[in-house]
Amino acid sequence: MNNAPQVATSENANSNRPGAERIGYHDGSNWATWSIRERCQIVGRARDEIASRVDQLTRLSRSEQRTDDAETVASELIPLCDALRWIGKHGRKTLAPRKVGLKGRPVWMWGVRSVVARVPLGRVLILGTWNYPLLLPGVQMAQALAAGNDVWLKPAPGSEAVTAELVAAFVAAGVPQSAIILLGSSTEAAIEAQSKGVDLVVLTGSAQTGKQVLKQSAATLTPSIMELSGVDAAIALPGADVDRVIDALAFGLLFNSGATCIGPRRLIIPNHPSTSQITPRLIDRLRDANEVSVHPVARSGVADLIDDALGNGTEDSLGQYNSERLRQTGKLHPVVLQNVPDDHAILRSDVFAPVISIIPVQKAEQAVRIVNECPYRLAASVFGPVSEAREFAERLDVGVVTINDTVAPTADPRLPFGGRGQSGFGVTRGPEGLLAMTGCRVIATRRGRGAMHLSPRNDADAELLSGVLQLSHSEGWGRRIAALRRVTTAASRWRALKKWADRIGPAHICPESYPTDRKPPMIATQSAANEAYAPAEKTSNPQRVVVVGGGLAGLSSACVLAARGHKVTLCDKNDWVGGKAAVHRTEGYRFDMGPTILTLPSVLRRVFTEAGRKMEDYLELVALDPQWRCFFEATPQSGTTDNTVLDLVADVEQMKRHLREFTGGETTGQGYESFIERSKQLHGVSDRFSFGDRSVDWQTPWKSAVHSPPRC
Repeated sequence: MNNAPQVATSENANSNRPGAERIGYHDGSNWATWSIRERCQIVGRARDEIASRVDQLTRLSRSEQRTDDAETVASELIPLCDALRWIGKHGRKTLAPRKVGLKGRPVWMWGVRSVVARVPLGRVLILGTWNYPLLLPGVQMAQALAAGNDVWLKPAPGSEAVTAELVAAFVAAGVPQSAIILLGSSTEAAIEAQSKGVDLVVLTGSAQTGKQVLKQSAATLTPSIMELSGVDAAIALPGADVDRVIDALAFGLLFNSGATCIGPRRLIIPNHPSTSQITPRLIDRLRDANEVSVHPVARSGVADLIDDALGNGTEDSLGQYNSERLRQTGKLHPVVLQNVPDDHAILRSDVFAPVISIIPVQKAEQAVRIVNECPYRLAASVFGPVSEAREFAERLDVGVVTINDTVAPTADPRLPFGGRGQSGFGVTRGPEGLLAMTGCRVIATRRGRGAMHLSPRNDADAELLSGVLQLSHSEGWGRRIAALRRVTTAASRWRALKKWADRIGPAHICPESYPTDRKPPMIATQSAANEAYAPAEKTSNPQRVVVVGGGLAGLSSACVLAARGHKVTLCDKNDWVGGKAAVHRTEGYRFDMGPTILTLPSVLRRVFTEAGRKMEDYLELVALDPQWRCFFEATPQSGTTDNTVLDLVADVEQMKRHLREFTGGETTGQGYESFIERSKQLHGVSDRFSFGDRSVDWQTPWKSAVHSPPRC
């Protein structure tokens, strides 16, 4: 047999059908730019080329392990062509862009419509396998091409010729030669391909090989799909059809010379009269089976495992195992092992040969634990009454479960295939496998002018968003109605604040909070234009108002009321105004009549803004930090032995440290932090209901005080 590497060319890519003309394609063009429909049609058309090459592909597939041509046709070519037909019929719909419109759209996404497109990843490296050189890399290549990727295909050693013929069939169907690169079969070829840069690696191989490939992929963060080894279990539940169990196990063990990753390697039998004849009948069935040829890469590993198990008390039920013959020639008669120690490696190792271990258990729950605790969890077979078998299957942590059958159902082109644990991750085949060859590209388009998140922040944001959250996700009509009221009120306030903000330009409409560990209590450099406080709107019902007291509160009230259109008279007992903010001068000295700092400049700025003035034209605020310094004299009453100083600073963490040092206790700092948090809450309430809400009727509190009876 000629195993020399071949490269698909225009010569060997010609169709073998008599009178057939070569299908044209866009030479030199980018395969990814072809439409999804065109790509899927061309890939689906490859089945016709494969069917016309059935004899050549079958001949090139022959090996020491593959001696039966019927197995090649049944297990590889027919499932491969079925998969190609599925891509031709359903690939376009699977890969089609998904439109995300009105249905199910969150309320805060109003005006947004999106499209989720499945786009090619780029270059896909497929590392083929020797045991199924047509089906496994063939389906993976077909799905990668249908998704719009370029493919680099590395065949397994010994599979070069049949892989080249497979590639030629795809090229003859119309896939551009530039979209499929056939690499050499050596390990170095795979390493070199990864080092050149690929966008996805798809491996079918052993767990050890998977680790080596992933190590290289990790260096470049290249995504990978790993279809790795299996140590699959077959479970015969009470009531199982014994004839079906024996037939399926014999088929799975011997098919493809035992070189099937999902072939049964462990038979778990719960103790029950209906299952007592399974083991002896299986032994009788396999006693007359022919020898198979184990692949050279697996011979020594299989022999080492069996020899070690036999040396630790395991029984060779058929008595036909010959270690030397296996190691020297690769020939092996089916092996049935009993009394295998529970912790022996052969129960947890990928054995690529017709070897099966019998594991009796008392209850079905033990079988579930044995399957799920195995590091290899590619597939499992469950035999028994359908309802009980389905219930049992749903408890297994494996990639594929077949009920009352083994191996064959996984060839359905509609089904994905992949394992758990050391059996790999990711899937190939089926719609899930096709999508795995793509990436997602989301294009979100906003229509209309509405985009609340782009509007300046204002005091109503939190209330409005909280109401929307409750309206969207509360259960029960009572809660939803309450949420709707909250949203309506907050929306009105939000629109009003936005209107004011639009008058004075871009701004962040939010009050200055009490001191925190990140923000000082005053920002003297912030201009009024950056504070979203709008000039007052004139009232349609002006009143005559008398304000008693000309301190800061009286002056602020009089100023705001006058700005809103009321006729205001301000009274004070002194012949000057300002209250504690006033200054007394005598004999060349200046004395403050009250506090020397202003802790909430935002309130004062708001008063000026409502009056249509800029505070900076009248006042200059200077940020102080420390805000003030407290001196404590050493007296018996103070408990100090020396003069002590305490600075009050804006940074909360620094202030906590000062208090801990001043008092010598840890709880003082915590108490100060609680005080600050409480002050922030109170400030938020006062700012919202006293300073921020202009819809409040200023007369109501006075009317209530006059007309309501006193309360004790």
